[in-house]
Amino acid sequence: MNLNSTNQVPAGTVIFEAGQEGGCIYMVLKGKVLLSSGGAGIVMGAGSLLGLEQLEGNPYPYTCSAVEDASVYAVSADSEKGLYALLAANKDYNGITVYNHVRLVSELSKQQGKLAECAASLYDDVKGFNEEFLSTAQKNGCKTGLLAEIAGIEPFAPTTRERADTQLILEYSKIPYDAVKTFYGFSSKLAVEEMKRMTACEASLLHACSESADYVEELYMLLAGSEKSLYRNLLGLAIDLKKKGADASVIDDMINACREYTTLVKQLIGGQTTRRWRVDEAALDEMYETYTGGGDFRNENDVAGAAVEGALANIVNSLNNTFRQLTDFGDYPDDKADEFEKLLKQFAELPDKGSTDEAVRKLRKSITEHYYDLYKRVALNSFTQPKVSKAVELFLDMGLVSEKLVTPDELLQIVQLKKTAVSSPCTVYSMSEWLRAVYNEEQEPSRNDLGQDYAEALREQKKTGQITEEEAKELMSDPVKKVEYEINNVMVHANRVVNGQLSIFVPMLYSDQLAGDIDKGYMTSKRLNFAVEDITAIDFSVFCREALFVDEENGIEREYEMKNVYPNFIIYPIAGENVVMWQEITGRKRDSEGRFFAPAFTFVNLNDMLIRSFGHFRWALCKTIQGVNWNNIQVRSLTAEYSDYIQFYKKNHDLSDEWKEKVKLQIQRGRNNLRQVFTLDYEVWVKAESTGSVRLNKVVREMLATYCPFGASIREAVCRQPIFEGAFARSNRERAKKVHELELRHKALEAKGIEVPEALVRTLEFYKSM
Repeated sequence: MNLNSTNQVPAGTVIFEAGQEGGCIYMVLKGKVLLSSGGAGIVMGAGSLLGLEQLEGNPYPYTCSAVEDASVYAVSADSEKGLYALLAANKDYNGITVYNHVRLVSELSKQQGKLAECAASLYDDVKGFNEEFLSTAQKNGCKTGLLAEIAGIEPFAPTTRERADTQLILEYSKIPYDAVKTFYGFSSKLAVEEMKRMTACEASLLHACSESADYVEELYMLLAGSEKSLYRNLLGLAIDLKKKGADASVIDDMINACREYTTLVKQLIGGQTTRRWRVDEAALDEMYETYTGGGDFRNENDVAGAAVEGALANIVNSLNNTFRQLTDFGDYPDDKADEFEKLLKQFAELPDKGSTDEAVRKLRKSITEHYYDLYKRVALNSFTQPKVSKAVELFLDMGLVSEKLVTPDELLQIVQLKKTAVSSPCTVYSMSEWLRAVYNEEQEPSRNDLGQDYAEALREQKKTGQITEEEAKELMSDPVKKVEYEINNVMVHANRVVNGQLSIFVPMLYSDQLAGDIDKGYMTSKRLNFAVEDITAIDFSVFCREALFVDEENGIEREYEMKNVYPNFIIYPIAGENVVMWQEITGRKRDSEGRFFAPAFTFVNLNDMLIRSFGHFRWALCKTIQGVNWNNIQVRSLTAEYSDYIQFYKKNHDLSDEWKEKVKLQIQRGRNNLRQVFTLDYEVWVKAESTGSVRLNKVVREMLATYCPFGASIREAVCRQPIFEGAFARSNRERAKKVHELELRHKALEAKGIEVPEALVRTLEFYKSM
């Protein structure tokens, strides 16, 4: 946005995002904007003054986007000088802006009231319906599905308390508009201070709305929105009761109440909060119509609900004394097993497992040493077995070393998790699958924490006299040693980084790490691949690589093709908050797959984690391809230009003093690490600038537009703004030049009577569609 001037904002453009810091203050002069957060969505019109929280150094509490073509005036939030100059431009601005904030507080209060009311009634009804359901089923000898989650729900207990001045501010809504405008027209200072107070109230209400919406959505999914919902079980019970000739009227009433909740919650969640409505209503209606038509929608698994429940109970029971099952399977020495078990007991009894106390630190260290020793033994023994027990499977793939470290409810949810497999665009391995692939020599071990692959590590050991030439040859073909290398030199280090809690890290799964919905937090190939596709729809060329194409048989000696080389993902047996880009290629081949490590459970935004790791990948791959010229500005590349930009930003005439200060702070945030500093800009590019929100400076925007261009549809949308059109000018010139060059090369092949191969045709189309 251009400061101290009017900016034209096309419909759909994100003006600023929730959580963003260091932004501007905006006044809407024309058109309408949507203020949205996880719990509310309010449309505001002309005369709305937004972003005042920036004056106090606080981030925006909501995302602001243009509902229709709009005009907004932007002023710096670094001081109040620009704000007062804006208000002074029209004597009515003071009162108009105050009144709009009164309206915003009023609307947020109404939305919060509706959500809180719905949360309370949902709790009462879900608990009541469940009790009636179980009681009726028991009285009539009917089978029931598994509804363990409902038993553990608690009444809604918001952490956000209403500010003392909220009700006072709501009284303003009773004052006539003209009276407010006249009163505040006398003093901009008074108006600004009043709006600051209202802004704090708005942030509090938005947080309260978000909390309420989370609770409502969670309970509704249990009631009717999921495959194992109470609604589905009620319909099944009603069918069974009618088959028995029993009275089903009470159950019918509850079924109808569930359908009414669907309408209410959809209005609140899908409409008021602007969240995506995740419920398949067509499936709910189809079940209901089948039931009312006298049919039975259930499959064999539903009808055999008791058998399913019994099977699950058997699985849970099979995990009794998981620890001793693992030590027996892994042939772990008895003395070590006894010591490890005592350590686990001490850990389970800790009141604060995240304590930084020295004794607790030593306990975690001892547990970690035992854990990897046992893990290695269990993994190696599993390769000789056609099938392993559930305890071994959960240990290798999730890090569950003892069922006593999680609650019974958590254990029940864990055993019901399903691996939804989607094999493209990325191949995703569980840790047991990956180690087996290394053991079977289908994959080479990963690089160690020093960046050495297996062969390089052996050469280093041979060079320092740790092993002989003969031993090195034996180790190169020993699958057991390769697996041990992967665990000792890769997993031990990478597990900590994936987890992210370096100071209190332990490699096993325990309740404190499962801080959210376990089913939603579980990492599957489907979840990962869908998230990868979300991001590659924006940065479409992130995994594209130019590779040499030779076909001597058909007379093609040296051409280049563009290939999609998607990385392999290995899911680490840990709950964590990082997806780690471990290596950008495998071996020496530049068109080989990279390797990314992801946690088995994560309760933070997966797309954000992936975007950060993709930024690391962009940087690492460019360095590898450029070799010694990675920072040579004479050989243009992403790393060379960005390195030059950071090195000489203080002398860059395209940067204002304000931007130079921001770059200085960004370098500090990135700890003077060029890859980290670049990734901070890359994250903004993918998350914000791709929506048309101007957040980067001109120099970085042009650089990223050149080396990390958006897909055609996104580029077309953002280029409606002149600032983006200018940024993509260089990229467009270079793309046109490349297309012309390839067309000439193809014509040259055709002139020789050589048919252009499909791979080269695809490459030309790639550059045309960039």
